[in-house]
Amino acid sequence: MSITFSTCWYKTKAKFNIAVYERWIKNFLFVVDKCNIVIYTNDESINFLTRLINKEKITNIKLIKKPFEEFYNYKYLNNWENNHKKNGQLNKITSWYLNMLWCEKVHFVKETMDKKYFDTEYYGWCDIGYFRNRMNDTNVGRLTKWPNSEKIKNLNKDKIYYACINNNDDYIQQLFRLIMNKNSDGLPINKIPPNQLSIAGGFFIGHRDKITWWRDMFDNKLNLYFKHDELVKDDQIIIADCVFSNLKHFHLCKENIPNLDNWFLFQRFLL
Repeated sequence: MSITFSTCWYKTKAKFNIAVYERWIKNFLFVVDKCNIVIYTNDESINFLTRLINKEKITNIKLIKKPFEEFYNYKYLNNWENNHKKNGQLNKITSWYLNMLWCEKVHFVKETMDKKYFDTEYYGWCDIGYFRNRMNDTNVGRLTKWPNSEKIKNLNKDKIYYACINNNDDYIQQLFRLIMNKNSDGLPINKIPPNQLSIAGGFFIGHRDKITWWRDMFDNKLNLYFKHDELVKDDQIIIADCVFSNLKHFHLCKENIPNLDNWFLFQRFLL
């Protein structure tokens, strides 16, 4: 197998109830038998995962227990708490733990690579709820050969792959110009709108030679936002700033297929 995906499952206040996540996780386990998977979790959540994995008799998955207190981003505890108070779009439906978790993805992937839970050429992140099997998704029955090893083999080793989910080129250009118009601190003079829609944070891929660069870039940007008390709504604002400030390092995948949700376009891109 040429790629290892990291993901996670933690019971915390989230957008959906646990029954919905269980259905999505079952889809995830059904699909991902052509790649290695590392799932990060904690004592409160591991039994739920173990039951599902043992039931499916899956051998290409490692469960890694990692409590919130051991997250790389836990060092920003006070920042997360302060950010959550002003995070008006999310603070009623999520916890600051979840916001921290969203920004931990690059660190999970880096740990998976560094500790060689699986030793592969490519590493990536895939939300555990990525395969939802709705009418606007690719049916999981068509994903039995996902990800296609030839598609992985032909990826550009110098790029980090993300999905650009907004097909309005004018909108993307305006957002790019807004982000590139920076003050002396390196922050956009005009704040990135919290409801901006550009890069989907639930999935990315990078060559092992590129992962450390991406982790460091993301962390430096997050640190900059916290230092200047800027809103970190979720991981989307940080990702957008990183990507549009460093476009040559990224490959933004796009699709415009009627009736399919391009937030989950890697379901198709890696077939």
